[in-house]
Amino acid sequence: MELNQAELLVHDDAALALFRKDHEISNAILVERPDSNKVALMVRRHKDRIPICTWLIHQDKFRFLVSPMLKDVMARYCLTFMQVSINFVRTMLTVDTLMAREGLSFSASDLLNFYIVVWPKRKPSTNLFTGNHYLRLRNK
Repeated sequence: MELNQAELLVHDDAALALFRKDHEISNAILVERPDSNKVALMVRRHKDRIPICTWLIHQDKFRFLVSPMLKDVMARYCLTFMQVSINFVRTMLTVDTLMAREGLSFSASDLLNFYIVVWPKRKPSTNLFTGNHYLRLRNK
């Protein structure tokens, strides 16, 4: 069976080692490869893992370390980067950066006191959803 472009990036140990080096991924970060034609999903019993598409790392220059607050919110809602809008990630990283700059502690629980995660709408004729998850300010 022929591998797609994303699978070719990490198809064996040598390719994975080169991918880690090229994208500065520390050995402390666990990288698992799903079998061909399988989708990586959040493993509920492992709340410290977030699936990230290798293509996102390769093409969009996604870098590690992932913000602990971002990781916490995504793990709470069992979300992957494919399910959230780019503004979801930008909002979280901006808040995280501003709080760190001010020297204030700010957790995912604090963030979720101000924002709610909005789920995509279900298409009436199917069981499919349209759009991505996003953050919206809570009504006070």
